[in-house]
Amino acid sequence: MPVTISLYICSSSDGFIADKSGGVGWLPPMGDEAQKNYEDYFASVDMVIMGSRSYQKVLSFGMGSNYWPYEGKMSWVFTKQDLKLERDDVKVTSEDPVTFVDRLNAATPPINKVWLMGGAELTKSFAAANLIDEVILFTVNKAIGEGIPLGVDLTPFDQVDEGVMGEEFKFKIYRRKNTA
Repeated sequence: MPVTISLYICSSSDGFIADKSGGVGWLPPMGDEAQKNYEDYFASVDMVIMGSRSYQKVLSFGMGSNYWPYEGKMSWVFTKQDLKLERDDVKVTSEDPVTFVDRLNAATPPINKVWLMGGAELTKSFAAANLIDEVILFTVNKAIGEGIPLGVDLTPFDQVDEGVMGEEFKFKIYRRKNTA
């Protein structure tokens, strides 16, 4: 069974996933329901993938030099930069998304589900190659006016669920349309 690439991400009400400097300080704190949803989602994935700017942003959250929120999951950073990594569970790749996913599909033991955590450029490259299978999109009731857009066309997806999570978030879940 092929690996599932899942985009789990939050946007402002006007469609931005970060402000123009890449910041996410506009996001509200997660309530109990949203935190439980995140924990359940994180437990469901085998791997986390991200672009280098997202990687740098996570490191900048200031939780200490050894802080890594995805501990216990192999993480891959897509970049052409020479990044210095201090963790065994974080690797760098410069592969294109198709080659990377092909490699995952051939992995032993199998990789079942991968969280495409961001950022926008990596997400767009996975979307352009039709590699995203699922989009879990949270929206906060706050417009930020300008920033980095999600940049994913949801036309190839069916909306399969929607709802409200606590007072902070609305969500919609999309799955790739069956084209067979």
